[in-house]
Amino acid sequence: MAQTWLDPTFGTGGVVEEAFCQFADEAFCTVLQPDGKILVAGMAQLYIGQQSGSDFLLTRFDVDGSLDTSFGSAGVATHEVLESNAFFDMALQPDGKIVLVGTSRELPSLLRKRVVLRFSADGLIDASFGTDGVLIIDVDWGEVGLSGVAVQVDGRIVVTGYGGFANEQTFYVARLNNDGSFDATFAGGEGQFEHSIGGTNYSGEVVIMSDGRIVAAGGCTIWHPLAPPTIAGVIIRYQADGTLDPSFGDDGVALVEGIDYASALAVQTDDKVVVTGVDCNSCNTQWARTARVLPDGSLDSGFGIDGVVTHRSGINPTYSSDVLLNAAGNIMVAGAYRPATTEYYSYLVRLLDDGSLDPTFGQAGELVYTATEKKVSIAAMALQPDGKALLVGSRSPVSELYHRHVFLLRYLTEPYVGIQEAQGDAYPVISADALGATLVSHTSGNMTYDVLDMLGRAVDSGRANVRAFERSQITFASPLRNGTYTIVLRDGGMTRSLRFVVTR
Repeated sequence: MAQTWLDPTFGTGGVVEEAFCQFADEAFCTVLQPDGKILVAGMAQLYIGQQSGSDFLLTRFDVDGSLDTSFGSAGVATHEVLESNAFFDMALQPDGKIVLVGTSRELPSLLRKRVVLRFSADGLIDASFGTDGVLIIDVDWGEVGLSGVAVQVDGRIVVTGYGGFANEQTFYVARLNNDGSFDATFAGGEGQFEHSIGGTNYSGEVVIMSDGRIVAAGGCTIWHPLAPPTIAGVIIRYQADGTLDPSFGDDGVALVEGIDYASALAVQTDDKVVVTGVDCNSCNTQWARTARVLPDGSLDSGFGIDGVVTHRSGINPTYSSDVLLNAAGNIMVAGAYRPATTEYYSYLVRLLDDGSLDPTFGQAGELVYTATEKKVSIAAMALQPDGKALLVGSRSPVSELYHRHVFLLRYLTEPYVGIQEAQGDAYPVISADALGATLVSHTSGNMTYDVLDMLGRAVDSGRANVRAFERSQITFASPLRNGTYTIVLRDGGMTRSLRFVVTR
């Protein structure tokens, strides 16, 4: 029997790779719908080159990893605001509409604009939002963008991002009404708030706490005239009205030493904040790290070493891209690392409350995915209600610079043990359900069979008399429950198998 944590019912052996345009597709964010379907968004690069144009890309997959052709146009929705466009985060509204944020710019200019788009649940641009489905939060100067979005229980939309030039960039937060207008009850009536702690500021993901407060993660570089710059991860907490929360950190801002940039965060039920990102040691070696701060913004000394856990090291790029809490309260962290020049791997870890690796998960708490001759980049993660972990990003040949494909892989909560793929065609099973299976063989024989569940446990066993070129029926001793099974047929030294799903 073989063992794998990759979900054999998803894609091909737990992996899905899709190309939506001729050159480069990249996925930067993902959301699970209540029906289990998977939304993935990012960009579709239209031609090769550093100044290449790109469309906003939004696509939907079914639970099994197949493209959902009922969504958008044959499973894909694209849109263009200016010439170069990319989505970096998305969220679902209570009515099923999809809100996405990102950047858009004219070429060859480097100046970006903040954009918010909304699509209907079937993948069409929603004309009732902003102007024909698009809100451009324009400024007259600087390189700006949006990197985080969250939807409140009342349907109002919170977005975070950045703005400014080089060494004078700012943190940005805004709240929008359902129609895309600024919320006049937020940030002193302006609906948006921009602030700086000095130097270069970057804002990433945003989360809304149960009491309505808003928490965002990012990073900063504070320049000093007579000393090296201070580089640190940043957690910002706003009150529900859009003002900085003075009870957190230094007037609402907490610096996270040990992380240069915090790309994602999760808020525990005790209001502790977990952030994950990267620490760059002179950028010769990068460390993927996760930290936890207390409700007052100070590092939690009971987590890892002085509040910080180190995952992986390597040359650029090495980073943790997303962090989520599972139903048991464990911390799940996903990312990618590059241990050597031609090696690009992804990883998923599960941490206990003290930051130590969960020894019951994967290989000593960690799952690493390697693909020979492929670059793997993980940008986002989602956890299904059944605990399965979905990782989303891009994959490309190591030898190619610009060609990338949207990439998904899904892990089980427990390892799959058993026959993973159907083998041969001597005794093909042509159908199976909760009650039994039907097969047709080229030869006659008296075979034994086992029906295995997802953990490789035999739930039914017996013998089947098969006559050549006739339908042979196997009746299970008792009906099977809903789930995924493998029927394994044996005749002497020959073994054949087929996986099937029961959904009665």
